[in-house]
Amino acid sequence: MYCGGMNTDGRTETLDEPRASPAARILARSFYRELRSHGYTPTELVAVSAELIELVTLDLRSERQDGPRPKAAASEATAA
Repeated sequence: MYCGGMNTDGRTETLDEPRASPAARILARSFYRELRSHGYTPTELVAVSAELIELVTLDLRSERQDGPRPKAAASEATAA
């Protein structure tokens, strides 16, 4: 699911304004409710969110340096 992209103008890099898709909103709310129902505290949810952001950041850096990964390779890497 694509929610935004990266622009480069040669000097700076900026993220496009995220597009709030209904699917992204539903997924986030479902994930939140699932974790809360299993006893995660708001503080723990912030930690999970930070880890997710870190993983996405690493992917973006890798794509910027090496080019986009094929979808199958990306799925296998997250499964490991």
